[in-house]
Amino acid sequence: MTRPNGNAINASVRKNVDRYEAMLVSGRREYFDEDDLLDVADYYYNDMSRKENALQCIEYALSLHPECLMALLMKAEIYFYSEKHSSDCCKRRRKELRA
Repeated sequence: MTRPNGNAINASVRKNVDRYEAMLVSGRREYFDEDDLLDVADYYYNDMSRKENALQCIEYALSLHPECLMALLMKAEIYFYSEKHSSDCCKRRRKELRA
């Protein structure tokens, strides 16, 4: 498969995207390594411009790996760039992080 920018998608990333999407369709929960889920989220966000899908994948990664700093950083980066530093958004995010 080819990305919108013309580069080929790594076969292992494609496999993880397919597996993740099949899991969503089936409604069952499966275990994924945190790096695999971050690759899926990165694919959604950077290659497909699907922010909501990326955030959903990150939330799933955090449900499996709650101490995954890279997932938290990716989530923060998405919000940082997509919500343009909205003060309401920042206040909500701070509350979430404190919880």
